[in-house]
Amino acid sequence: MKHQLDQEISVVNALTGNPYLLLPISKLEASPANLDDITAICNQELVYKWCFRSLCDGKPYPPTMASDWINWGTEGWEKGTHFVYVVTSSDGRVAAACDIKSADLKRAEIGYWSSADHRGIMTNAVRKLIQLADNAGFRVLFADIHPENRRSLAVIKRCGFHQVDRRPTIEGHIPFDRIHSNRKGGENEKPSLRSNPNVG
Repeated sequence: MKHQLDQEISVVNALTGNPYLLLPISKLEASPANLDDITAICNQELVYKWCFRSLCDGKPYPPTMASDWINWGTEGWEKGTHFVYVVTSSDGRVAAACDIKSADLKRAEIGYWSSADHRGIMTNAVRKLIQLADNAGFRVLFADIHPENRRSLAVIKRCGFHQVDRRPTIEGHIPFDRIHSNRKGGENEKPSLRSNPNVG
């Protein structure tokens, strides 16, 4: 499984057409420039609000946390427990990140964040992540999204996830699942849907 996930893949920005690269975080140097990029992105208003405000107790995301994140992600690749990717621009700057949060082929959660300075890259990056997960044998991927996180909702829907009737991992979030198209039932099989006025 790991060798099927451990790849560098080209990603195109849907808005600009510019080339980016999706690569395992274990291949990203913990350089001052990369740490600065990660820290700056994680302190951007929407990324901070939806991903790090609670984790940081309302305080700014510090560079030490960026370093710890790279170390944690690299350890995941070494042990095969979780698989973190970064998206870099053509000049090598960190633009976004996404991950598969466990090695459970039956069911694994994904997550992602992207710089406001690189709009148009997140959906295509997550699609590449899904392709890698499918090839590695993951059968169900899931994500739980806050109903007010409109950009994340748009990404997850464009990537073929469907709202489902299950308890979310975080209270107040909307649960979404995506079933591997090669799983019995085929690509038209969908989880049971639940009506929710917050989701179009």
